[in-house]
Amino acid sequence: SQSSLDVAEAFSLTAAALILMAYVPQLYETWRCGGAKSLSYLTTLILAFGALAISLNWALFQHDPWVSWAPNLIASGMLFAILGVAWYYDRYPRGTPLPEAAVEGLLGVEPPDARWTV
Repeated sequence: SQSSLDVAEAFSLTAAALILMAYVPQLYETWRCGGAKSLSYLTTLILAFGALAISLNWALFQHDPWVSWAPNLIASGMLFAILGVAWYYDRYPRGTPLPEAAVEGLLGVEPPDARWTV
C-alpha cells in the first residue's frame, strides 16, 4: 500500500541521514588531520565492500526498491571516501611536494617548481 511505501521511504531517508551523520565527521577529521592514524584500513575496507555487495545484491539481483539498498550504498560510498582520503594522505603527507607525475595527472600541466605541495 502507499502508506507502507511512505513509511519505508521515511525510514530509508532517516537511515541515510544517520549514516551521513556517522561518517561525515570521520571523513572531515581524516582530511583535517591529513590522515587517519587510528583508522583500521582492513576493517574499513571490509565494511565498505560488504555494504556495496549488499546494495548490489538487493538492487540488481533481488530487485528491491531503492528504499532498501540506498542507505547501504551511501554507507559504502562514505567508507570508500574515508579510505581514499586516508590513503592519499598516507601516500602524500601534507607539506611534501607531490611527484611530478601526480601533479601532471591532477592538473594536466607540468609543475613549474617545487612549490606544488599539498
